[in-house]
Amino acid sequence: GRGAGIYIANSYSKLSMSGNSSINNNTATSDGGGVLVANASVFNMTGGSITNNKAANGAAVMLNYGGGDNHPTLHMSGGTIENNTATADDGGAINTDANAKLYFSGSAIVYDNPSADATQQKNVVLSQDSNGIITTEGTGLKTNAHIGVYVTDQAVVKGEESSTVYAEHGKLNTPFGMWLTNEDGTSSDGNLSKFTNDRDSSLFG
Repeated sequence: GRGAGIYIANSYSKLSMSGNSSINNNTATSDGGGVLVANASVFNMTGGSITNNKAANGAAVMLNYGGGDNHPTLHMSGGTIENNTATADDGGAINTDANAKLYFSGSAIVYDNPSADATQQKNVVLSQDSNGIITTEGTGLKTNAHIGVYVTDQAVVKGEESSTVYAEHGKLNTPFGMWLTNEDGTSSDGNLSKFTNDRDSSLFG
């Protein structure tokens, strides 16, 4: 099945998670072990934990595009997503379809989510242009935030093969994610160094 913990599928439905709440120990045979966010639904996570869930894709959270102008969306400004395992090769703790939107800020932590064979981490798995999916918002990420990102071999980022792109992820002057536009019109990087490359943790932000 799909969405073993929570399944929000109606367009424009919203799920909020905060405080010490938890979603754990759920197993889905296909997508969304912890939470499945479908169509134009929105998941707001400001606290709590999503741990020890399993699924083929999106062991913790799966954002599933429903067609048309739908944009399944995750806003995460706090809480922890860890120790979730996807059984598919590129399943990841958080997995998205092309039109999904991910917004990170505050003290969000998405890390220590292992691949199925436990050889490396696969935290946020992207198969599309990461700049089109991941954005920092508000005042960006705090110093205690940590988000691992894995770009699949099938992804094409800015017209280049991903095998080249992931190797250069974190290179000087190539920040990861979208920059913030401040009220005064200036831009800041939203503390993008808190994003790390799951393929090579020495590359970041």
